[in-house]
Amino acid sequence: LRYVPCRNSSVQRQGSWKVRKDSSVPRGSYCDTSGKGKRRSVVTYSFTGQKLQILQGKATSGGFARVIVDGDKRKQLNFRSKSGASGVAFDKLRTYGKLGRGTHTVRVVMKQTRSSRNEGFLAGFVVRR
Repeated sequence: LRYVPCRNSSVQRQGSWKVRKDSSVPRGSYCDTSGKGKRRSVVTYSFTGQKLQILQGKATSGGFARVIVDGDKRKQLNFRSKSGASGVAFDKLRTYGKLGRGTHTVRVVMKQTRSSRNEGFLAGFVVRR
């Protein structure tokens, strides 16, 4: 079992993904898409293990992202909270299993939308061997 925070140098962030400090999140930070970026907002992480979990946050300003593991589309991430609570709540682990042995690559690609409610929130990745 290994936890890799979104701010880790092995996690590549493109577009508007930005690191934010927050002591309530594991390892004290998370990434969100509130930054400015001209390219598509994508997080890429390569790992060795047979199962991956993504610790994601939810907020009323949340949007949706495609998850692509080794080139295959998987179940999307929903960052939108239906509650009216303020801030970001990190209490959701999305699991992607049965990956087989070896090295894998996951890409989290924010869906393009004109809505102002389209932020993504990632704390990190849990890799199980």
